[in-house]
Amino acid sequence: MSTVFHCIGLGFQRWLLCKQLIIPYYATNLALGLMVVFPLLLLADAFLQNSLMGNALALGINWDFLFELRQHNRHGLRALAGVGIVALVLYGVMLLFLSGGVFSALMTRHQVTFVKFMGDSALFFGRFARLALMSLPLFALLIGAGYSAHFFEWFFWQGDAYEYIAFGFSIAKVGLSYMGFLVFGLIFDYARIDIVKRDEKQARKALGRALRFVIQNFGHAIGISLVLALVGMAGTALCLGVINPFISHHPNMLVLVIIVQQIYIAFRISLRLVRFSSEIALYVPSPFEKLTITHT
Repeated sequence: MSTVFHCIGLGFQRWLLCKQLIIPYYATNLALGLMVVFPLLLLADAFLQNSLMGNALALGINWDFLFELRQHNRHGLRALAGVGIVALVLYGVMLLFLSGGVFSALMTRHQVTFVKFMGDSALFFGRFARLALMSLPLFALLIGAGYSAHFFEWFFWQGDAYEYIAFGFSIAKVGLSYMGFLVFGLIFDYARIDIVKRDEKQARKALGRALRFVIQNFGHAIGISLVLALVGMAGTALCLGVINPFISHHPNMLVLVIIVQQIYIAFRISLRLVRFSSEIALYVPSPFEKLTITHT
């Protein structure tokens, strides 16, 4: 575990030197969030003009309001679902695009300018896109591993298992699927690191090297992700512990709640950057030793 915490410590130091990388991620979250929220607000506003449910919102949004909104705005919600899917796809594409500039910035010893950041993002986007497409079979294999629990349940009990056994296999399915998703994320991250580090143009070679690296260093690689995931869960619990009681006692202080939510979003983005930096420290340890930023 000492290697895990050493890499996380180096990653945190690197994040302190590159805090400005929060801005492009935050701007992306904000833009695509507004893309979904504005139509939802218009839909809710039109509904409240023809409903008495608005009187019940003085104490905050409740389930009755949500059910009523859904019941009387089915077509609008379907259209909103389409907007949400488009926003989700755009979000994934933008994260993939920005990751080229982020990984490059985290590996350099020089102050990163906006032009350099966007140039590196554009430079590696095509390679990362090919990498994502080539990784789809691996993604299906790892995620599909979770469904093997259903196969074993059917094989031994032919679908007639006791409730506690079925529940146990359901938990195993969720756990294996999450672990498969986590392992795929590791391999994909290290493949992108390899592409940036070596200026590799063949995504297949980078994916193969990343797969071997994760297998050979599985304990350290998974340890970094799990430790930071626990930190993220603790931050989420703290945020909910602050917001929920505050809304209950001060329903009119919406602005302060929004500020707390924005701080939480910045925290999650920072955690992502620390994870990237920690993975770089594990994959390419030498550039992080006594690293200082120099201006060019």
